[in-house]
Amino acid sequence: MATPMEYDTLRELYSSVMAALTRVETQQGIDAAQFKEAENNFVRVWLNEVKRKDLKEIDYQAAAQKLKDAAKPWIDMETD
Repeated sequence: MATPMEYDTLRELYSSVMAALTRVETQQGIDAAQFKEAENNFVRVWLNEVKRKDLKEIDYQAAAQKLKDAAKPWIDMETD
């Protein structure tokens, strides 16, 4: 069960990853298909782990880890 504060943290993580994806697309010049695939994969995890569940059904630790795992290749690309 996630607390409202944990839910807000997951929303912040979502926003920061989406912003990072946009920066990687712009700075690294990944093509539109790669960007769309990355965005779709990340959004799918977000929907399945957080958005489509009631607050009491969200496993905060698992959701945060799955979101980070889905974003890792793109975050790594941004920091390289």
